[in-house]
Amino acid sequence: MQRANAAFRDFAIDQCCARLEQTGLRRHAKGSGSLFAPINDAFQYWVGLNSGLYLTRVSLTPHFGVHVPQLDELVAEIRKSSEPKRKYDKRIATYTRAHTQLIKSPPQLDFAPAEDIEDSLERLVNLSTQVGLPFARSIASYEALLPLLRERVSMLGGYPERVACCLALMGQAEKALDFLREFAATDSHGKRFAVFIEAFADRVSSRNLADPVSAI
Repeated sequence: MQRANAAFRDFAIDQCCARLEQTGLRRHAKGSGSLFAPINDAFQYWVGLNSGLYLTRVSLTPHFGVHVPQLDELVAEIRKSSEPKRKYDKRIATYTRAHTQLIKSPPQLDFAPAEDIEDSLERLVNLSTQVGLPFARSIASYEALLPLLRERVSMLGGYPERVACCLALMGQAEKALDFLREFAATDSHGKRFAVFIEAFADRVSSRNLADPVSAI
């Protein structure tokens, strides 16, 4: 029995990324487990490969979703007021779901030393092209993305900020401010949003919000 180790895990991820790149995806950087491809002018298809290292195998859980540069850049810009060290990171998804959440009977994606990994690579490609990409395309608009972001506001992690900025980019800045104030008043973590709300209000009030896409 041959044991798996960190070097084999890195090898497996490299092989997965190489195979996904053949379908048109681009790896963010060497060693990165995330890839992207444009869907439209504003949205990118995003794939992330989460791995678990076990005694004899590496188990992969791919996440599929979207990255929205305009949205996450706006969030990062406004958050500078309260979190100056946080910067926009194009490698982080705006919204994703694990493949286990997208299909009823997800296939195993296991890689073991001294075993043929071709079947697992092929399953990953099929998941990306037949499950992940259609899902990403289905949410590749601000109108489709907004309710999904709203579902996760209690998770924090940038979701309340994304909801507000998504509304602003849809031309609904006042509704965004109302949402932020209501969230801050009712959520136990709301106090930390005081600076963000002030910076958000300054940012949106300094721009013409007539156009819902290029408003900010």
